[in-house]
Amino acid sequence: MSADDSFSKEVELKGRLQQELVTRFLRDALLFMALMAAILGTYRLFVTPLLGWVDMAITFFSILLYVILDRHPQQASLIANVLLGTAYASATGVYLMLVDNSMRLALFFPLLIGAFYLKGFKISVYWLIATLITVLLGKFQPWFDVGYSNFEIFAICLYLVATFAILWNFELLRLSKEKQEREADLQSRLDQRWRLALESAGDAIWDWDLQTNRFVISKSYAEMLGYEESDFGEKPDHLEKILHPEEKQQAMSYLHGYLNGDFSGQYISEHRLQCKDGSYKWILCRGRVTARDENGRPAHMFGTHVDITERNQAREEILTSRQALDDERSLFQTILDNAPLGIWMLEVDGRLRFVNNGFSNATGITEERFLSARHYSDVLPPSVTEGGKRSDQECFKQDVPHLSTEWLPFVDGREHLLEITKVRLLNKDGSVRGLVGIAADITERKEHEKQLQHIAHYDALTGVPNRVLLADRLVQALARTKRDRGLMAVCYLDLDGFKPINDNFGHDVGDKVLVEITRRIKETIREDDTVARLGGDEFVVLLVGIQLPEECAGSLNRLLEVIHLPIELQGQSIRVSASIGVALYPEDDHDPDTLLRHADQAMYAAKQSGKNRYHLFDAANDLRARSHHELQQQIRHGLAHGEFELYYQPKVELITRRMVGAEALIRWNHPSRGLLTPGEFLRIIENTETEIELGDWVIGTAIDQQRRWREQGLNIELSINVSAYHLQSARFPEKLKGQSDLCCPGNCGDTLQIEVLETAALEDVAGVGAIIAECKAFGMAFALDDFGTGYSSMSYLSKFDVDVLKIDQSFIRDMLEDKGDHAIVQGIIALAKAFDMGIVAEGVETEAQYQALLQMGCEVGQGYGIARPMKAGALVEWSKKA
Repeated sequence: MSADDSFSKEVELKGRLQQELVTRFLRDALLFMALMAAILGTYRLFVTPLLGWVDMAITFFSILLYVILDRHPQQASLIANVLLGTAYASATGVYLMLVDNSMRLALFFPLLIGAFYLKGFKISVYWLIATLITVLLGKFQPWFDVGYSNFEIFAICLYLVATFAILWNFELLRLSKEKQEREADLQSRLDQRWRLALESAGDAIWDWDLQTNRFVISKSYAEMLGYEESDFGEKPDHLEKILHPEEKQQAMSYLHGYLNGDFSGQYISEHRLQCKDGSYKWILCRGRVTARDENGRPAHMFGTHVDITERNQAREEILTSRQALDDERSLFQTILDNAPLGIWMLEVDGRLRFVNNGFSNATGITEERFLSARHYSDVLPPSVTEGGKRSDQECFKQDVPHLSTEWLPFVDGREHLLEITKVRLLNKDGSVRGLVGIAADITERKEHEKQLQHIAHYDALTGVPNRVLLADRLVQALARTKRDRGLMAVCYLDLDGFKPINDNFGHDVGDKVLVEITRRIKETIREDDTVARLGGDEFVVLLVGIQLPEECAGSLNRLLEVIHLPIELQGQSIRVSASIGVALYPEDDHDPDTLLRHADQAMYAAKQSGKNRYHLFDAANDLRARSHHELQQQIRHGLAHGEFELYYQPKVELITRRMVGAEALIRWNHPSRGLLTPGEFLRIIENTETEIELGDWVIGTAIDQQRRWREQGLNIELSINVSAYHLQSARFPEKLKGQSDLCCPGNCGDTLQIEVLETAALEDVAGVGAIIAECKAFGMAFALDDFGTGYSSMSYLSKFDVDVLKIDQSFIRDMLEDKGDHAIVQGIIALAKAFDMGIVAEGVETEAQYQALLQMGCEVGQGYGIARPMKAGALVEWSKKA
């Protein structure tokens, strides 16, 4: 049997002995518990029968564990856990319940001692922490009075910690003693194994008794140098004779210094020794003092000799080769450093192996900083590294060169656009070693291309799109309008009285007027709209995203107002007006060129009608726009005379079909047109004071209804729709808090929820996000309605602290036939779960849609397939049947 096998057997034996000790301890503990519980139980049966039966249960439980342990000793660890858990639960129960027993905290001490001996130090630390937390929570919880003072609780915690410290100290002393014994035994084994290993490896061995000066060598010692053992004798004097003259003094001085204690540790020396044939060999001499006399002086030394001649020769050859390689590398480095490109070599872990001076000089980051960094992201700006890491991973996965562009700040203070080519490097075994990157500065080329593109597509005077770019924008707007099934207004605008300005003040002043008019138009229209200059004083404005013809009336009136404001130039006040012709698509269902021509014709009609006005190409639409103000007045009248009421559409938990909430939806009981839905009147009052007044009425009515439901025992979450304009109105959070306190003072919790349209919220992310955060501070919940219809849903989702996402019904409607809509629904559900948000699908109209949403993991749904909007009383009856 080898020394390793013997050592392993010994470790295994100690492990079994330790296991047997734990098992024996468990048995003794279980027997003791059974005996004590039986004695106490017998007594208590006549005094307090309930406690007596508890003691008897402990007796039977202890006996049961003892029998299991006896039959299955390998389960000792599990039984120990059960025993400790039971003891902990019992001690906790006694501590909390038997307040008349002043000694009940003593039960935690055997628990701690048992945990220490059964589970060891690390696990017993957790038991100590659990015990301390239990004692402290028991004292300060509001449900039980444990009957101890704060000082007593502090004292018992201190005693528990002290007990654990005593046990720990005892365990450390025991472990220290075992460690010393193991180290002594291990050192003895290692000495034997070392000597055997050295002999087996053929190393020469020497043994020097410094007190008798007896120097004993192995056979291989003499053979290494070509001598016989008898040639050296038993004295170390031969060393000075065979040492190379150039190294004799240094070697002997080093040896004497080691023996005099100038340095500790192992003695190591490399020197040349003369062979019997007169040649010299490099010898690596290693030794160690193994014994000292009573004064601490070396008494015995043991060591080896190793022939390292071939190794040193190889080292010399390597040094020579390395010098040649360094020379070639220096030449190659000079070539790379003077190349007009950034060049670098990267390891797989992101550490740079090489970077040329061109790249270092351009970025202002020295080569030393690049090469010493653990990853190049540590020295490059964070705005660059994310894209760089991504392109690195893409390069590692492909065989062909990887091309990308990145913006990088240079020392000149500007950001430069780099065209980067990365080529993967492989090891001989095919594994990826890293990559080589080459960066070319294409900033000037791109700026030149951008200038040419701007000249081709933008008006040189005003900076807005010209006729060429307008044609492209018009095609895009037309496609978007068809997709969204909305309206688009093509507005042809001509300035009234512009020619006299050029004639009276000159073309320079005329150009300034055109620039000012362009600025006013851009500030008046929305970000998605377009203004273009066709030439002279003619402009075209594209208004997109319109749902009703009346909507463009406000925009047109604002344009007329801001254009007609005075312009102060050269100390004079100049006024111009505008005539605007409007063609509405799809009511005017023609191609872009025809729409532009119709708008031009309508513009001439506006001029003929007296200028400073707009004219719709379709007379019917013109009539509807003029009635816009009249409809607003009817809404205000209806609000004042109680013509509005709220309907409620249930929201159900898909998996249980249980109603969990409802959405409040406004209806208008119009005197002549009957019951009107929101789509028939809300757009009329968008972004007006009437919209805020009506929104306040909806919130107040809904909260009052929720309060009455709660009084009747119907506790559901009520959702209220709030427009972005209303949300951002003055004192909205303050008013909402005052109204919600009438229903649920302090915190609305799961009672009230505000729904905000995603597309409206995205118009002012920072403003809407701040208001949401202020309302959530007093407990209001928020949902993002019609999610997925916004253009930047993913990038802005993290900006809104909302609780629920509502999937727009346009995706639900066609998801069973349209793979794209199906994928969008799945993505929104996954996104909501990733952000830990609730998810509601609106527009569920069929059982097939219901089951598909349930399978995709959607939580809540609403729609005509579940229930139509209903009055408040009907909702209570419906909830009982659902």
